Amino acid sequence: SLCPLMASPKLLHLHCCREYTLVAYQKLHFGRAPNIPSSARFDHSSISGHHCHFIWTPNCTIQLVDTSTNGTFVNDERVLKHQPVTLHDGDVVRIGRQADLQFRVCLGTQPAIPPV
Repeated sequence: SLCPLMASPKLLHLHCCREYTLVAYQKLHFGRAPNIPSSARFDHSSISGHHCHFIWTPNCTIQLVDTSTNGTFVNDERVLKHQPVTLHDGDVVRIGRQADLQFRVCLGTQPAIPPV
């Protein structure tokens, strides 16, 4: 692990239970462009080709950068385009206007899926 006491951070898709594991220093892109990996490609008109990306930084934070037209939201607040936002454990990121494209940030400090 890049950071002591921290498991690899993940994004948990809240509507299909898919997990996206972040790799140190590598951007994880979400969007609908053909060069986006299929698991992170979402075909909807409110999703830009290169909508946003996440990165696990050398100082042990997870940052989100919005590069979209229709916005990226953290806990229902729109983030500023091209301005890195530090994410925290439990934050919910929504891309575009799609209610079903929501992802919970899991930094390894609490269970990814809340108990029923």
